[in-house]
Order: sequence, then C-alpha cells, then structure tokens
Amino acid sequence: MRVVIRELQNAPELLQEWDLIEPADGDEGYRFRVELLRRWLAAHKPLNRVQEELDRIEPVAESLYQAGSGLYRSGQLDQAVELLHQAIGLNPNHVKANQLLADILLAQEKPNEAQQLLERLYEYQPNAARQRLIQALLSEARVVESEYEQLALYERVLELNPAQTEALAYRCDLLVQRGNQALKEKNFVVAFHSYVEAQAVEEIKKAIQEIEVQPELFDASTWETVQKALQTVLQTQTANDQKWNKAVGVIKQYYAYA
Repeated sequence: MRVVIRELQNAPELLQEWDLIEPADGDEGYRFRVELLRRWLAAHKPLNRVQEELDRIEPVAESLYQAGSGLYRSGQLDQAVELLHQAIGLNPNHVKANQLLADILLAQEKPNEAQQLLERLYEYQPNAARQRLIQALLSEARVVESEYEQLALYERVLELNPAQTEALAYRCDLLVQRGNQALKEKNFVVAFHSYVEAQAVEEIKKAIQEIEVQPELFDASTWETVQKALQTVLQTQTANDQKWNKAVGVIKQYYAYA
C-alpha cells in the first residue's frame, strides 16, 4: 500500500516525462498537452470516479472509513474520530476520511488539528482540501491571541483564495493597527510598511503629514520605504489632497529628494 501511495505522489513527474502533461500557467497545477486525451479521460474516467477508486485502493482503510461514517451519523463523534484516524493511517490520501475527520474536528472546535490534517491533504488533493482548509484557518485565526499568528493565518487563506473577504478585511485591520502603534513609537519604517501592505491610503497620508511637522524624526536612509508609501497613494483617486502634497514637498526638500 505504501508503495502504491508513493507512486501516486510521483505520478505528476512521471506523466511530465512521458509528455502527457505540463505545468499550467501560474500556480494552477498541470494541464494535458493533448486536448483529445483530456476529453477522453473526462468522458471515460471522470475525476470523481477516479477518486472513489483511490479511496477503495486499501480495503481495510475503506472499511474503517465506512464504520467511522456510520458512527458519525449516529452522533458518536469520539469513536468516529478514532476509526477515521486509523483509516487515514492506512491510506493518507483517502479523501472522504480526511474530509469527514476535518469536519468533526471543526465541530469540536479543534481548528489547529483540522488545519494540520488538511494541509497534508492539500499537498496531494488541493481541490478536495481547499474550502475546508480555509474554514479551519479562519476558525483558528478567531481564537489565537498573537497578532503575528493571526496575520500568518489570514495570509495563508489569501494564498488559497486571494478574494476571501473575511481574510482581506481582518488582515487589513491588523496591519493598520500595527502601523498605528509603530507611528506612535516614531518607527516610520514599520508604520509605512504596514500601511502599504494594507493599502491604507488615509493612514499613509496622515503619517506623511506627521513627518512634515518634525522631519528630523525621519531617517533619510528609510526613504525607499516612504517612496513605496507615496506610490501607493499616487495610484489612488485621493492623491489631490493639498495638505498631503504640501507635506510631501516639505519632506523631499528637507532630504534633498525633490
């Protein structure tokens, strides 16, 4: 069984060597080099049927999954978890066992365990793992206390789905909070970097105006960071603010960057 799983994991490299598939554009996996082959497989070996066959490749694992699924339906979650762990131990790529175990762990408010499980599944079955993995990451972000851990979790969500609204909003809020704290401490590099990451135009403008009042607080060696912040504002429709433009002029003149 372990040999079969290892061969499945190496399949993409082997299929590339045979010139059957090639990497797709961006980070979208692989595509068939011959469209006719793709159509034949879609008609005669659809992905869901292939996945069902892979789930049954280890009969004992499939039996454990079915038993665990029955326990889950009858509300015996702890017993179901035990059997599903055993099934995955025998067949780590058993998609339904991984998905059901993740669902139970999330229901039991164990998002970290669910995340670890789904990250492993994602390596080999990204489409089967993605939505549950996003759910696990968001659930974990709601309970961790560290700002850095929260940011890392939201950024992982955005790697999986760049348009995920909850992650976008909370990541932006956390970055602005970090920038505000840095600005209070006169740490302009961290402040501007955080604001730029958050695309927080109004905060960037306020920080520029604060530097105008005391330009000596701003180290000229950090000018590159400020330039990125200026560019962020200039790319928006709000760059016509006269106070902001005046502050930029003062800073450039003070540091001879006019």
